[in-house]
Amino acid sequence: MFLEYFQFLGLTPEATFPEIRQAYLGLVRRYPPELFPNKFQRLK
Repeated sequence: MFLEYFQFLGLTPEATFPEIRQAYLGLVRRYPPELFPNKFQRLK
């Protein structure tokens, strides 16, 4: 299950915190909660 998070973000498990944060914020911008509530729930 832990590896699914990295796969969802498109990262490897060796990713640094800034890389994880950047990938997460990029997905939040791409799938805002107002337009994609189900997708956003998966991001959280």
